[in-house]
Amino acid sequence: MKVKENYNVDWTLLASYVTDNISKEDKARFENWIEGSDKNKQIVEEAERAWNLSKNIDLVNLNTGKAWNKVNEKAQILTEVQDRSLFRIPGNFFLKIAAILIVAIFSWYLINKINSEINIKAGNSLVQLTLYDGSKVDLNKNTQLKYPKKFKSTSREVYLKGEGFFNIYRNPQKPFIIHTSNTIIKVLGTSFDVNANSDGNVEVIVNSGVVSLKSKYSKQEVILNKDEKGTYLAKNSQIIKSINSDQNYLSWKTKKFIFRECNLGEVFDKLEKVYDIQIILKDSGIRNYKLTATYEKHEALDIMKMICLTFGFKICENENVFTIENKISSKNQAHH
Repeated sequence: MKVKENYNVDWTLLASYVTDNISKEDKARFENWIEGSDKNKQIVEEAERAWNLSKNIDLVNLNTGKAWNKVNEKAQILTEVQDRSLFRIPGNFFLKIAAILIVAIFSWYLINKINSEINIKAGNSLVQLTLYDGSKVDLNKNTQLKYPKKFKSTSREVYLKGEGFFNIYRNPQKPFIIHTSNTIIKVLGTSFDVNANSDGNVEVIVNSGVVSLKSKYSKQEVILNKDEKGTYLAKNSQIIKSINSDQNYLSWKTKKFIFRECNLGEVFDKLEKVYDIQIILKDSGIRNYKLTATYEKHEALDIMKMICLTFGFKICENENVFTIENKISSKNQAHH
């Protein structure tokens, strides 16, 4: 049985939102609609992507009615547009044209992406893949990457949610572009780590080459070189550039950890994140102990045992929950 999904969208308001020509009141109302369901969020994301692709579409020869019919007939994912008054919208001429183009481009985009887009979702394990152009990507756990089977002639564009390490094949004629929810990352050929958090913040650390990090909203752009970090803050749409001081930013990928006079609190935070474990400290003072050590390709249990042996801690493990106790503190409490 074929099921059609009804897209109940105010295309004029969507056009205003996507083209950033919207009042504060309408923006608040529309964003409230967006938050109403995951489907609404998906519609806006797809429309923004379609709008970004519009420069590469022959808009003069784009037939909106034909596009919608093709979507209905071939994809079975949209129903016929009921409100024909769209083409008689009064008011701002720019928004009228933008709304029509949004409909046309959105439908064109959906038609062309059905059999051409690959959607990779990393679950509880890391994922390694090679893209069509030879670029290599490592995805951290719970990360999603969307990309075309074959890149366009002018650029190589992918969409990321989560964290990934990119080793990009150099091609000056076709820049590699990563879209996150709030930023655009552009490179020619380089290697770097991108962490697009669910809270909207984005962190980019460059391992080699040069990377451009740009905000979709404030239009601020920073250029990052080797060992530099760019941090996008969603709360104010600002990007902060700094020197990367985290030697272990790729430990999720390499399972190599280098600690130099690090507080155990920082060490345990990193291990919890990489190995999906929980560490419980019976004595909060344990967090202040300093550790200098290097671990490479060890399991979490082995690292935890080595750390506890180093400091004389007592460790208990149960289903990835590690409880650590300072033997000295426990002895003192026993004497009291």
